[in-house]
Amino acid sequence: MLILVLICGFAKAQHDTVTVITSFTPTISDAFKINLNPVISDTVKPIVISTYTTYPKLIATSYDVEPIKAAKLVDEKIPKLYKSLIKGGFGTLTTPYVELFYNSLRSKSMLFTAHFNHLSSVGQIKDFGPSGFSNNELNVYGRKFMKNHTLSFGGDYSRNVVHNYGFKPAEFIDTITKDEIKQRFNYIAGNAKINSNYLDSSKLYHSIGVKYYYLNDFKNATENSFGVNAVVSKNVKLFKNYRKQMFELTGDVDYYNFKYGLNSTNTYLVKLVPHYKLILDEYMFDVGMNTSVAGDTSADLHLYPMINVSVNLVKNMLILYTGLNPEIQKNSFKSLSDENPFIRSNLPMKFSYKTFEFTAGLKGNLSSNASFNVAYIGSHLENMALFVTDTLFPLKNKFTVVYDDVDVTNIKAEIALQKTDKFKVLLRADYFQYTTLHEIKAWHKPEMDVSLSFNYSIQNKIITRIDIFAYDKKYARIYDNHIEKAYKLDGIIDANLSVEYRYTKLLSAFVNFNNLGSSRYYQWYNYPSRRFNVLFGVSYAF
Repeated sequence: MLILVLICGFAKAQHDTVTVITSFTPTISDAFKINLNPVISDTVKPIVISTYTTYPKLIATSYDVEPIKAAKLVDEKIPKLYKSLIKGGFGTLTTPYVELFYNSLRSKSMLFTAHFNHLSSVGQIKDFGPSGFSNNELNVYGRKFMKNHTLSFGGDYSRNVVHNYGFKPAEFIDTITKDEIKQRFNYIAGNAKINSNYLDSSKLYHSIGVKYYYLNDFKNATENSFGVNAVVSKNVKLFKNYRKQMFELTGDVDYYNFKYGLNSTNTYLVKLVPHYKLILDEYMFDVGMNTSVAGDTSADLHLYPMINVSVNLVKNMLILYTGLNPEIQKNSFKSLSDENPFIRSNLPMKFSYKTFEFTAGLKGNLSSNASFNVAYIGSHLENMALFVTDTLFPLKNKFTVVYDDVDVTNIKAEIALQKTDKFKVLLRADYFQYTTLHEIKAWHKPEMDVSLSFNYSIQNKIITRIDIFAYDKKYARIYDNHIEKAYKLDGIIDANLSVEYRYTKLLSAFVNFNNLGSSRYYQWYNYPSRRFNVLFGVSYAF
């Protein structure tokens, strides 16, 4: 067989054909049947029950006692409080200063505080009229704690004297005395309020308060104001699936009476604001209606819807908020004189209607030591009060008020940094854009206002504070050949520095440096500021 294969292989290699002829007998193998029968296999296994017996045996053990050291408790004595603090000093430009604080000590039933402050100066500003001033203020405040209520009361008195020095004596032939340009504001006020302090949040919270003030000036202009305020709030379940729901109703009534000479005017403002607050998880909704009635010779009803929404984007870190909060504001003799003490005694006082105010902002914490707040506020004011020089006075050293409809855009930003009590920084910036309807400019309103406050304490022994502030240009209304023009008041950058040295916990000394740049800037037209001045003083607690 092997030879045949080799021959065939050889023949194939030579490309020859070989035919083999032999006999062939076909055969069929025998068939065998597979004898496999199905078998049922029982998969249930019998359980074998085992029995066993245990024999207890005692094993001897031993242990060693290791004593624990007693914990050392930190001395947590309640710090001693002092009832009074007195501060006093004297500065350049003949500036005496006295301030006194009084506080009641710890009590579970009563709290009382009092504060008195005096600051004056007779220093002069070169080329301008007598600019001496005197500020005197006394404030008292108290609280009486009862089982379910708290009674609060307070009183204020101030006597502030200024001189309308916004003119140049060299431009006038007649001598102008200090009494001719003197202005003095006497103010006395009192208030009282009682409110509930239930520990059970399901009970009705309520408070009611009354307030009164009297104001007069050197020219016998007087203003009396009386007001009542009440608040009622209750946790409710308007929607069953939401737990934190509250309904609140706030009411305010303010009455004003102004007299000058034979003229007397009476005005009032009544507000009723119901609103509903709903908190669900990271969302907060506050919806209400500001119902106001403003009246003088006639009464006008105003309905302003209010809504505030906030979203906690990152818990305790980042909050997005927005809202609509229109309202009515009363321009009173007090509010106008507080903003500008160089006003004339008889001036128009109207209501300002903030018919629209939209706010959108973002606030939160950058870290455990840093927080921020940025916001956009767009509003429309009807009868916005603007201060302009009163040309009826020969010296042109007093201001009156004009009213105009103004659209206001305000972009604000705040950043606060604090690391314990040693280091504090607060930066605030506001950008304003005013669009007036009739006036050329929004008089005496700056377009930019920035302030930076920096506090630093060295081992609670030396405390320093730096205040830097700046504002952009603003405009005053003047007349040139009977033609109305906008006079630009340049913007400024200024800084104040104060340093305090605490000799003991009770005794310390301080020095304040004001207007470090010694710049002359104008907050009001023809009213320059004082240049660099220093105030030294000491303080003592007892």
